[in-house]
Amino acid sequence: EELARLAADHEPDQVGVRDLLPRQLAGVAAVAEHDHPVGNPFDLGQAMGRAFAWLRWADERFSTYDDASDISRLNAGEIGLPDTHPIVRNVLAYCEVLRAGTDGYFDARAPLPGGIDPSGLVKGWAVDVAFAGLRRAGARELCIEAGANVRVAGGPWRIGIRNPHRRELLAAVVLLHSGAVATSGAYERGP
Repeated sequence: EELARLAADHEPDQVGVRDLLPRQLAGVAAVAEHDHPVGNPFDLGQAMGRAFAWLRWADERFSTYDDASDISRLNAGEIGLPDTHPIVRNVLAYCEVLRAGTDGYFDARAPLPGGIDPSGLVKGWAVDVAFAGLRRAGARELCIEAGANVRVAGGPWRIGIRNPHRRELLAAVVLLHSGAVATSGAYERGP
């Protein structure tokens, strides 16, 4: 709840409204069908702009692949925890709560010895925030795919799970009407 409140309070930079659906951004794709019998026909386009702005903002703060992100700079010792964005500090605090609550099965420190990688929490959370905004804007059939995190509504949606050893093959297909699927592996960006 605290993370949702922080995200709701954060107003990312507005992105210009575009009529193009589906849209893609750096490995993130969203498809939405709009259901607004009354109101501004561009509400969904604006909501998609905000959703993509939010996902960009989250990536710019939390990426372990971007040397300029708060997380990368923190791991490199360029900044201290007090120098990070307040949402970054709250996410890292919540990662500690999850580590303690799972007896260490979730540990944002485990992937990077001497560093921290909250991606296991952040990716799904960022998608959930974007998804909620699009639903509030009236999207009734919706699929957001960000890397290995997929969130859908208004299905049925067939979601393919890639075989980690043979990328051209599917290991399974999941049928969802509403829900989420997340997988983890090193086959997209590496270990």
